Amino acid sequence: MKEENKKTKKKKKFYESRIFTVAMLSLFVMGLVTAGIATYYSQKQINIEVESPVVLQGDLIEEVSLIAGDGYNIYLVEGENKLDRDVDVEFQFSLLKDGVELVDTEGFYLAYSDDIQYAYSEEYGNVTDWAEAQTWMDANLDWFDWYLTGELEDYDASVITNHGGNSAHSILDFNTGIPVSLSSGKFYAVVYFDVDKAVIPGSYTLSVDMMPTA
Repeated sequence: MKEENKKTKKKKKFYESRIFTVAMLSLFVMGLVTAGIATYYSQKQINIEVESPVVLQGDLIEEVSLIAGDGYNIYLVEGENKLDRDVDVEFQFSLLKDGVELVDTEGFYLAYSDDIQYAYSEEYGNVTDWAEAQTWMDANLDWFDWYLTGELEDYDASVITNHGGNSAHSILDFNTGIPVSLSSGKFYAVVYFDVDKAVIPGSYTLSVDMMPTA
């Protein structure tokens, strides 16, 4: 009788073991089948269009005609810093001829000032467009500091003034970046440009490039 009980117990364990093994195999197979259907329960995709934090606005390409030696032009540079903090950038003014950077810039006179921003501020000028800003500028030339590519005597004294003896600085070169810190929001600057009568006639491009600092 004891012998038969032992055999019965062994058979029972054997069958239990087989049942357990078959169950595990079934779960494994189900896992493989499920894995073949989907590799994840859920998914979310976000398509992201990255924009520059600082942009120039307005007419980014202008076509103008100048007669060498016939007087200066003034252009507005406007843009926006979209971040809620100051951003350090470099402005570079380059002269191109036929798409190639001009190395010999003799006879071309450029001046740069960002003090036109006073004209657009609510506290001072509160102007709404470039025409009003030019009128405000003509009436407040002593507010402006200028950075020049040439010597002061090369510029029209009715615009580029050196009030107090320290508002016109010959420290600006073509094709060289100048560091500027832009506050959050809109920003404005003016570019004075003149051409000497001895400059060879032809098609030139003045490129105003704004680049992030390293």
